[in-house]
Amino acid sequence: MMKPQHLKIQAASLIIMLALLISACQPSATTPAPETQAPPTQPEPPVEKIKLKFWRYIEENKEEKELVLEYAKKYTEVNPNVEVEVSFIPWEQYTGDKLISGIAGGEGPDVFWLAPPGMIDFVDNGVLLPLENYLSEDVRADFRSETLNAVTFNDHLYAIPNEQELLALFYNKKLFEEEGLQPPKTWDELLDISRKLTTLDRYGMEIETAPDGYFIFTWYPFLWAAGGRTLNDDWSKSEINSPAAIRAFDLWATLIEENLAPPSHVDPSWYVDNLAQGKVAMSLNGSWAVSMLKSQYPDFEYGVAPIPVPAGGQQATAYGGWTTVVNSKSKHIDDAVKFVMWLYASEDPTFSYKWSFEANFKWPVRKSVMEMAKPLLDQWPYSVFRDEIEPYGKPECAFPPEVGNALIDALQSVMFQDASGEEAAEKAASRIDAFLETYKGSKSSSH
Repeated sequence: MMKPQHLKIQAASLIIMLALLISACQPSATTPAPETQAPPTQPEPPVEKIKLKFWRYIEENKEEKELVLEYAKKYTEVNPNVEVEVSFIPWEQYTGDKLISGIAGGEGPDVFWLAPPGMIDFVDNGVLLPLENYLSEDVRADFRSETLNAVTFNDHLYAIPNEQELLALFYNKKLFEEEGLQPPKTWDELLDISRKLTTLDRYGMEIETAPDGYFIFTWYPFLWAAGGRTLNDDWSKSEINSPAAIRAFDLWATLIEENLAPPSHVDPSWYVDNLAQGKVAMSLNGSWAVSMLKSQYPDFEYGVAPIPVPAGGQQATAYGGWTTVVNSKSKHIDDAVKFVMWLYASEDPTFSYKWSFEANFKWPVRKSVMEMAKPLLDQWPYSVFRDEIEPYGKPECAFPPEVGNALIDALQSVMFQDASGEEAAEKAASRIDAFLETYKGSKSSSH
């Protein structure tokens, strides 16, 4: 509140200014009034530039990075008032505290990458903006429905899918030819060939062993191939204590117990080094390995095949992949949504084509991209993914972390703690059921 004397001074000043203005408007008795002139043109105030923060993790693939930066720049060219600031964040930080603390502190991104398994907590805490009302009917129809279902919770679409990363069996083609072998089709054949090709300096098979989300993601196809699943339809009960799950647990245990697969990795198993350097004969890996082998080991002869199934089982694979989401707390929600739709869900799918087939090999999420890629998909190894792998793909499960952790611990226990598949399945089911009894959060279509 102003002091009284300041009020008086201000009032007096206003009276003097008003008097001066009135006298200036009155013509002098002896001096003719000046001609009226238009006020000078004032320059337009500069348009304030909006800065959208787009976060994703650092990818060693420089083509991916360059493509994202190229299109961020293109967006500014067609929207001069918006600058897209892309931040590439180290994996450990991105999947650790960086993203969460940034959002909680109000300094997080407007747009960011998120994988479906980690999405439920963000949905339940109101971090993600529902996007279903921003997709036109034509564009929605162009997306493969299963990719949209994977990021739909409580009937709301919370992300735009970027890609499908399909799992497959990669193998040393030259070695198989020398040994007169064909890629395994069954679990029994997988074990037999792994035993045959395991030597003092080479493992027959490679699977992931680190207890994280990728670990359980790569195990899901074995559970599904045996006819099992994790939860029932309404998420009221676990179904992991089943003969199918027990068989899948025991298979991975056998690979480790018989020393057919490396028990640990210097580098993650999703790299291709062990396979290309002859340290393993077969490797469970994803479609991205095609690009990695092409760029890093162009002379290495490899084969690609579907993941083996148990006797009487059904063909299955899992696909993961990153999605793009909008921070519901963004100060620039309209611009953030507009950018995401322009990049991933516009009528022109060129970016999606380049992302899937030029910067990397990620199975496309849009039908129009499939049409654009027809000549390429007729070529090996893309034709193998199209004809033998993708038709049997299911999205990576999007469970609350308590469910995923129970599965991870169960699989670790059979591989490294001498638990039987039956013991692991029973313990995991008990943990999951106890959690589900009080769970009130969001649900996905995963089972």
